[in-house]
Amino acid sequence: MKGFTSAGSINATDFYQFYYCKRKILIERVYGAKRIVRDKMVQGKEEHEKERKRLLERTEVYGIRKDVVKEILEGFCMSHGNISGCPDIIVMRADGSVVIVELKLTDYPGDNFARKAQVYVYAYLAIKHFLAERVSAYIYYIKQKRAERVSLPEDLEGFVMKTSAKIELLLAHEELPEAVMSERCNYCEFYRFCWG
Repeated sequence: MKGFTSAGSINATDFYQFYYCKRKILIERVYGAKRIVRDKMVQGKEEHEKERKRLLERTEVYGIRKDVVKEILEGFCMSHGNISGCPDIIVMRADGSVVIVELKLTDYPGDNFARKAQVYVYAYLAIKHFLAERVSAYIYYIKQKRAERVSLPEDLEGFVMKTSAKIELLLAHEELPEAVMSERCNYCEFYRFCWG
Protein backbone atom coordinates (compact mmCIF):
# COMPACT_ATOMS: atom_id res chain seq x y z
CA MET A 1 0.00 0.00 0.00
CA LYS A 2 1.05 3.57 -0.66
CA GLY A 3 0.09 4.85 2.76
CA PHE A 4 -1.61 8.14 3.38
CA THR A 5 -0.20 11.45 4.50
CA SER A 6 -2.60 14.20 5.42
CA ALA A 7 -0.54 17.34 4.70
CA GLY A 8 -2.05 19.11 1.69
CA SER A 9 -3.87 16.01 0.66
CA ILE A 10 -7.64 16.51 0.48
CA ASN A 11 -8.99 17.90 -2.79
CA ALA A 12 -12.46 18.78 -4.01
CA THR A 13 -12.65 15.56 -6.03
CA ASP A 14 -12.15 13.60 -2.80
CA PHE A 15 -15.26 15.31 -1.40
CA TYR A 16 -17.19 14.28 -4.50
CA GLN A 17 -15.96 10.69 -4.22
CA PHE A 18 -16.62 10.54 -0.47
CA TYR A 19 -20.33 11.08 -1.10
CA TYR A 20 -20.38 9.12 -4.37
CA CYS A 21 -18.34 6.01 -3.50
CA LYS A 22 -15.87 5.90 -0.63
CA ARG A 23 -14.17 2.84 -2.13
CA LYS A 24 -12.94 4.90 -5.11
CA ILE A 25 -10.91 7.22 -2.88
CA LEU A 26 -9.18 4.30 -1.18
CA ILE A 27 -8.60 2.26 -4.34
CA GLU A 28 -6.92 5.19 -6.05
CA ARG A 29 -5.28 7.13 -3.22
CA VAL A 30 -4.27 4.40 -0.78
CA TYR A 31 -3.94 1.29 -2.93
CA GLY A 32 -2.42 3.21 -5.85
CA ALA A 33 -4.64 1.87 -8.63
CA LYS A 34 -4.62 3.79 -11.90
CA ARG A 35 -7.82 4.93 -13.53
CA ILE A 36 -8.86 3.38 -16.81
CA VAL A 37 -9.64 6.22 -19.19
CA ARG A 38 -13.11 5.61 -20.54
CA ASP A 39 -14.57 7.03 -23.78
CA LYS A 40 -17.00 9.15 -21.79
CA MET A 41 -14.10 10.70 -19.85
CA VAL A 42 -12.39 11.70 -23.10
CA GLN A 43 -15.71 13.05 -24.42
CA GLY A 44 -16.15 15.01 -21.19
CA LYS A 45 -12.75 16.65 -21.56
CA GLU A 46 -13.51 17.57 -25.18
CA GLU A 47 -16.90 19.01 -24.21
CA HIS A 48 -15.30 21.06 -21.43
CA GLU A 49 -12.98 22.62 -24.02
CA LYS A 50 -15.87 23.35 -26.40
CA GLU A 51 -17.85 24.90 -23.55
CA ARG A 52 -14.95 27.19 -22.69
CA LYS A 53 -14.84 28.40 -26.31
CA ARG A 54 -18.63 28.94 -26.36
CA LEU A 55 -18.28 30.98 -23.20
CA LEU A 56 -16.29 33.62 -25.08
CA GLU A 57 -19.05 33.98 -27.68
CA ARG A 58 -21.92 34.45 -25.23
CA THR A 59 -23.47 37.75 -24.20
CA GLU A 60 -24.09 36.27 -20.77
CA VAL A 61 -21.86 34.11 -18.61
CA TYR A 62 -24.17 31.48 -17.07
CA GLY A 63 -26.90 34.05 -16.53
CA ILE A 64 -24.56 36.92 -15.58
CA ARG A 65 -24.42 39.86 -17.99
CA LYS A 66 -20.90 40.26 -19.35
CA ASP A 67 -20.87 43.97 -18.49
CA VAL A 68 -20.84 43.09 -14.75
CA VAL A 69 -18.07 40.49 -15.15
CA LYS A 70 -14.62 41.69 -14.13
CA GLU A 71 -12.71 38.52 -14.98
CA ILE A 72 -13.24 34.85 -15.87
CA LEU A 73 -10.75 32.37 -14.45
CA GLU A 74 -10.64 28.87 -15.93
CA GLY A 75 -9.04 25.95 -14.10
CA PHE A 76 -7.75 28.31 -11.39
CA CYS A 77 -6.49 26.28 -8.45
CA MET A 78 -6.86 27.33 -4.83
CA SER A 79 -5.87 25.86 -1.49
CA HIS A 80 -6.37 26.55 2.17
CA GLY A 81 -4.79 24.42 4.85
CA ASN A 82 -4.88 20.82 3.65
CA ILE A 83 -7.78 21.38 1.20
CA SER A 84 -7.38 22.22 -2.48
CA GLY A 85 -9.46 22.41 -5.62
CA CYS A 86 -9.60 23.69 -9.18
CA PRO A 87 -13.14 24.62 -10.27
CA ASP A 88 -13.80 24.68 -14.00
CA ILE A 89 -14.74 28.37 -14.03
CA ILE A 90 -14.63 31.23 -11.55
CA VAL A 91 -16.51 34.39 -12.52
CA MET A 92 -15.21 37.48 -10.74
CA ARG A 93 -17.94 40.10 -10.73
CA ALA A 94 -17.29 43.83 -10.76
CA ASP A 95 -19.01 44.16 -7.35
CA GLY A 96 -16.41 41.83 -5.76
CA SER A 97 -18.64 38.78 -5.55
CA VAL A 98 -17.45 35.43 -6.87
CA VAL A 99 -19.42 32.85 -8.85
CA ILE A 100 -18.21 29.25 -9.06
CA VAL A 101 -19.29 27.26 -12.13
CA GLU A 102 -18.64 23.53 -12.32
CA LEU A 103 -19.21 21.90 -15.72
CA LYS A 104 -20.71 18.42 -15.84
CA LEU A 105 -21.25 16.13 -18.83
CA THR A 106 -23.85 13.64 -17.69
CA ASP A 107 -27.01 11.92 -18.81
CA TYR A 108 -28.29 12.30 -15.24
CA PRO A 109 -28.45 15.96 -14.25
CA GLY A 110 -30.20 17.06 -11.12
CA ASP A 111 -30.03 16.55 -7.42
CA ASN A 112 -26.78 14.79 -6.59
CA PHE A 113 -25.21 15.50 -3.22
CA ALA A 114 -21.73 14.39 -4.32
CA ARG A 115 -21.66 17.09 -7.02
CA LYS A 116 -22.87 19.68 -4.52
CA ALA A 117 -20.21 18.67 -1.99
CA GLN A 118 -17.51 19.26 -4.61
CA VAL A 119 -18.93 22.71 -5.36
CA TYR A 120 -19.15 23.51 -1.63
CA VAL A 121 -15.39 23.01 -1.41
CA TYR A 122 -14.79 25.37 -4.33
CA ALA A 123 -17.01 28.01 -2.69
CA TYR A 124 -15.16 27.60 0.62
CA LEU A 125 -11.80 27.96 -1.13
CA ALA A 126 -13.00 31.05 -3.03
CA ILE A 127 -14.03 32.71 0.23
CA LYS A 128 -10.61 31.99 1.72
CA HIS A 129 -8.54 32.78 -1.39
CA PHE A 130 -10.29 35.93 -2.61
CA LEU A 131 -11.55 37.05 0.83
CA ALA A 132 -14.93 37.20 -0.86
CA GLU A 133 -17.95 38.12 1.23
CA ARG A 134 -20.40 36.86 -1.38
CA VAL A 135 -19.96 33.61 -3.24
CA SER A 136 -22.56 31.76 -5.30
CA ALA A 137 -22.23 28.49 -7.16
CA TYR A 138 -23.70 26.72 -10.17
CA ILE A 139 -23.41 23.36 -11.84
CA TYR A 140 -23.69 23.75 -15.60
CA TYR A 141 -24.96 20.64 -17.38
CA ILE A 142 -23.36 20.74 -20.82
CA LYS A 143 -25.67 18.28 -22.62
CA GLN A 144 -28.80 19.88 -21.23
CA LYS A 145 -27.45 23.45 -21.67
CA ARG A 146 -28.67 24.55 -18.28
CA ALA A 147 -27.21 25.95 -15.12
CA GLU A 148 -28.46 24.82 -11.74
CA ARG A 149 -27.84 27.08 -8.76
CA VAL A 150 -26.34 25.29 -5.77
CA SER A 151 -27.51 26.57 -2.39
CA LEU A 152 -24.54 26.70 -0.07
CA PRO A 153 -24.83 25.36 3.48
CA GLU A 154 -25.31 27.96 6.19
CA ASP A 155 -22.19 26.64 7.95
CA LEU A 156 -20.10 26.08 4.83
CA GLU A 157 -16.79 26.02 6.69
CA GLY A 158 -18.16 23.57 9.24
CA PHE A 159 -19.33 21.23 6.49
CA VAL A 160 -15.95 21.36 4.74
CA MET A 161 -13.98 20.82 7.97
CA LYS A 162 -16.16 17.92 9.17
CA THR A 163 -16.13 16.16 5.80
CA SER A 164 -12.38 16.71 5.44
CA ALA A 165 -11.83 15.05 8.83
CA LYS A 166 -14.02 12.10 7.79
CA ILE A 167 -12.04 11.70 4.54
CA GLU A 168 -8.73 11.80 6.42
CA LEU A 169 -10.02 9.16 8.83
CA LEU A 170 -11.19 6.94 5.95
CA LEU A 171 -7.81 7.22 4.23
CA ALA A 172 -5.81 6.70 7.41
CA HIS A 173 -7.61 3.45 8.26
CA GLU A 174 -7.02 2.06 4.75
CA GLU A 175 -9.93 -0.37 5.03
CA LEU A 176 -12.24 -0.72 2.05
CA PRO A 177 -15.91 -0.33 2.90
CA GLU A 178 -18.08 -3.18 1.70
CA ALA A 179 -18.92 -2.97 -2.01
CA VAL A 180 -22.53 -2.06 -2.68
CA MET A 181 -23.79 -2.64 -6.23
CA SER A 182 -25.22 0.49 -7.79
CA GLU A 183 -26.15 1.55 -11.32
CA ARG A 184 -23.08 3.81 -11.11
CA CYS A 185 -20.78 0.79 -10.75
CA ASN A 186 -21.05 -0.17 -14.43
CA TYR A 187 -19.42 3.09 -15.47
CA CYS A 188 -16.76 3.17 -12.73
CA GLU A 189 -13.15 2.99 -13.83
CA PHE A 190 -12.45 0.82 -10.77
CA TYR A 191 -15.27 -1.69 -11.38
CA ARG A 192 -12.75 -4.54 -11.57
CA PHE A 193 -11.67 -3.96 -7.95
CA CYS A 194 -15.17 -4.47 -6.63
CA TRP A 195 -16.82 -6.88 -9.03
CA GLY A 196 -13.96 -8.64 -10.86
